[in-house]
Amino acid sequence: MCDPARSLYGFTTESWNNRGVWSFTAQILRVENGRLSIAAALNTGYQYGMYGSRLCFIGDTLYFVHDTGITVYDYNSFKQLATFSY
Repeated sequence: MCDPARSLYGFTTESWNNRGVWSFTAQILRVENGRLSIAAALNTGYQYGMYGSRLCFIGDTLYFVHDTGITVYDYNSFKQLATFSY
């Protein structure tokens, strides 16, 4: 996800924690004055693979499309609004 108008860039991540569990999240980075900061770390709560997951936005709504569904967030506050499972 690239939103240069808001200086926000997002991508999905996966990591292995110290308890041996995969963690799948989406990171939203803000670029201001040549510095990077984390605007949000979004977690679906699922411990499944996020292969092919994507972030996209329409207006003030952010969509995290992943293997088990779609999680919807307010794009200004990054608060979760809804989850649709499939």
